[in-house]
This record gives sequence, structure tokens and C-alpha cells, in this order.
Amino acid sequence: MSMFRLPEDGRKIFVSGHRGLVGRAVCRALEARGLVPLVAARDDLDLTDRSAVFDFFVQHRPALVFHCAGRVGGILDNTREKAAYLGENILMGVNLLDAAHAADCARFMNLGSSCIYPRDALSPIREEALLSSVLEPSNEGYALAKISILKLCSYYAAQYGRAYFSVMPCNLYGPYDRFDPLRAHVLPAMMAQMHRARAAGVADLSFWGSGRPLREFLHVDDLAAALLRLAEVYAPEDSAQNWINIGGEEISIAALAAMMADVTGYGGRVSFDPSMPDGVMRKRLDCSRIQQTLGWGEHPDFSVRLLREGIASVYAWYCSSGLC
Repeated sequence: MSMFRLPEDGRKIFVSGHRGLVGRAVCRALEARGLVPLVAARDDLDLTDRSAVFDFFVQHRPALVFHCAGRVGGILDNTREKAAYLGENILMGVNLLDAAHAADCARFMNLGSSCIYPRDALSPIREEALLSSVLEPSNEGYALAKISILKLCSYYAAQYGRAYFSVMPCNLYGPYDRFDPLRAHVLPAMMAQMHRARAAGVADLSFWGSGRPLREFLHVDDLAAALLRLAEVYAPEDSAQNWINIGGEEISIAALAAMMADVTGYGGRVSFDPSMPDGVMRKRLDCSRIQQTLGWGEHPDFSVRLLREGIASVYAWYCSSGLC
């Protein structure tokens, strides 16, 4: 396994989506090492504009790309806006990969999602489960886009020997997440609803689904630490295996609601509406590959913080952020 040294000039490290949940965390991790990465706001660089992306790469010549940008959201927005989730995410990924290759960028790390795996994949889900069965319909557009970019990374690795690979994290949470109930994922949406309900004295809250589905959560700063290390050490020789899972702590949605009520101080009644969709019942990731690579879950620098501890820290941030 070859080593890659992070460029001493942070401007040679491009982080797309630097204002998003993952992009901000990657920037924080780089800055903790004394590296100020290359970033570009959407007003300055539209990643769906192919010509603009190529011009940007010609000008800056990054040696490493963390592709964290994307259209993301919860089950409601994914269901309503499938065309946008498919089209926008494919355009961004294809433009960045093609431009990176043309500019001779040494490494490209593509951020994916556990939703790329089949709806009925056996848990814990191994990387080899990809494309083995049908996808979950509620987020099919997003999943197809992420699979397409994963495959493009793999093809660049196979055809050109590029160290372009993908990372598939479980559900992420952390500061600067989306807390809008219409576009947020389950954890931040639940946090915002309970906080507001407690403040307003609302006695009853109902959430979508049965509460039985199991979800796996990882704090975004834990992910960022792993990404920087993977950028340095991960270069799979087999291009057919150039994606890697990163998992966290698994919990049922009902148990998450109870934990969130405890953290936020919401004392009302919590119920679930089984007439609304659950999505996939379980999506736990198999992390054997990253355990072998980084000692994930065992090494003190690359581990998973306890979920309740992470939720409490994010709630403290949320209360001080002015978003609530």
C-alpha cells in the first residue's frame, strides 16, 4: 500500500462543498494540521458548469480533491425531487473527475453514501453488495448518481492508474447540518422538532414510520479524521474494490427519539405514524476493510465517539448557532 503525503501547500487540496456538513469538517481537520485548503463558493464556481470546472482546475492544479459537494436531504425531499438528485449529483461528480484527470490531479476522494447499496442487502453490508439487487425507491435518484460517480472513479483507476476512490459513510451528523424538516435527515430533523416543541410546550410529537428501522450514525468530525488518513494510505491495487465503508453506531429510530428527547429535554409524548414510509429497515455497514486499513474502531485516532455524546455536543452547538 503506497503512501501519499498531504501537500504542504493547502491550496493544492481542493474541498468541494466546503459550506456543507462534510466539507466543513474536512476543512476543520485540514486546518488543524496547519493547512488552509482551496475552496470555492457556488457563486464563484458552479460545479454543474463543465467549462467553469475545467477552467478552475487548469488555474489551480490541485493535487488532492475531497469531493464533498452534493444535493442531499431526507426521505421527503429525495422522494419529491428525484430528477434533481440524480441530475445535479451526476453533473457535479463527472465534471470534477474529468477536470481532475485532465489537470493530472494525483488523488481524488469521492464521498458517497450507504444508500448506494441494495434495499434488501444483508447487514452488515459489505462493499461487494453493490449492484447485487434493486435500490430503495425513495432515494433511488440520489443512489444512482452516487453509484455512477463511484464507477467513474473505478474506471479512471483501471484505465489510467489513477488513485481515485470512493468512501461510503453511514448516516452523518454534526455541526452545520441541515435542520429544515423538509430537507433534513432524521437526526437533525428530530433534534430541531423536539427543541421547538419543548420551547412551545407542545405535548405530542409524531414521526414518520414505525420507529423500528435501524440506522447507523457517525459524527462528521470522526469521518473527517478518517478521510485525511485514507488520503495518505489508501490506494487499493484492485480498481474493482476502490470504495470503502465507514460505519458508526447503530440504533433504532424509536430509541434515537428517546435519546433525543433526553438530550433536548423534551418531555412530551412521542409517537410514530406507520402509514408513512420507513425506508430500508436496516443499513448497517461492514467495516472490515477500513478496520484492516486504519484499525477503525480500535485505533485511538480513528474511532467512533458514543452517539449520545455526539448528539449532546451537536445540540449544544445548535442552541448557540442562532438556527433554533
